[in-house]
Amino acid sequence: ELVVGHNHAPCIYSSPEDVRHDLGGYHSRAIALLQRSIDGRIFTAYYYNAPSASPFGGIRFIASSHFELTI
Repeated sequence: ELVVGHNHAPCIYSSPEDVRHDLGGYHSRAIALLQRSIDGRIFTAYYYNAPSASPFGGIRFIASSHFELTI
C-alpha cells in the first residue's frame, strides 16, 4: 500500500504571489490531496473551500474519484 498526501494549487506560477506560502499565496487556493494505491487501484480524495469562503475557515466540500490502472 502506498499513501501520498500533498497540496495542489491551480496557478501558472508567474508572480511571487503564486508561490508564497502565506494566506494570500499558494495555500489560499490549494487543496489537500490524498492519494492511495493498493493493487493498481487509485483512490483520490480531496477537500477545498467554497469560492466565497474565508481563507481562515468556512464551507468545505469533499470530492473523490476512483479509477483502475491496467498494465
